[in-house]
Amino acid sequence: MKTRAISGIIFVFLCWWSLVYPGGHSYLIFGLFISAILWEAGSFSLPKISPKGRLLTLLVFLPLFFFFLNTSWKNKPWVLLVFAFLFLLSFLANLWMKNTRFWLLLLYFLTPFFFLLSEIKLLEKEQNSFLLFLLIWGFDVFSYLGGYFFGKTRPFKKLSPQKSIEGYLSGLVFLGSCSIFLKEPLWVPVVVALGASIGDLYISFLKRRSGLKDSGMIMPGHGGLMDRFDSFTMTYMVYYFINYFWNN
Repeated sequence: MKTRAISGIIFVFLCWWSLVYPGGHSYLIFGLFISAILWEAGSFSLPKISPKGRLLTLLVFLPLFFFFLNTSWKNKPWVLLVFAFLFLLSFLANLWMKNTRFWLLLLYFLTPFFFLLSEIKLLEKEQNSFLLFLLIWGFDVFSYLGGYFFGKTRPFKKLSPQKSIEGYLSGLVFLGSCSIFLKEPLWVPVVVALGASIGDLYISFLKRRSGLKDSGMIMPGHGGLMDRFDSFTMTYMVYYFINYFWNN
């Protein structure tokens, strides 16, 4: 428990430092997160991607990712819609196929990171992004605690045996309280509750299908980085697009 708490605190600190006080370190930290997720994604594929193949992909892909991140066209509406389509396609395709595809899983995770990092230079956006992280983590924590103490109704016993209706309701109470206290629009807690739940169950499904308990071992007591960002992925995509088209 102590190890889990320490690694969790370090992770939260790195996200806070990157988003609330953005700078060159933000790209470095999220670049490391992306690299870890890319490496973990190789374990989901059947046959699994070899370490050499993962390293080659990382050396080619990561520079391209940051190159496109700094191009001027990334915020054009038609580009955003193309990325949204590719994200949804990657999500559905890996559900439909018998085995998880490495590139589809990368596309699913890295599209939200692309949009998140494109906001780094817009100073008014970082604190909103970190607040979203806090809401997601809070929802996860309260859902876990509610399930641990009160959970009896578990609708996903094979897929995610710790998930319970009582735990989900505890998470909803947390989100509703935060929404009132922070004066957030009603759609924000709704997006968090639905996006975090779908994202978590999605990765749980892919792990079970690939015979994995955790996506990796980079965070002692937590598993891999993919396990820490599974709730974020779907949530941030929906949050980003509602914000973008609402304000433009």
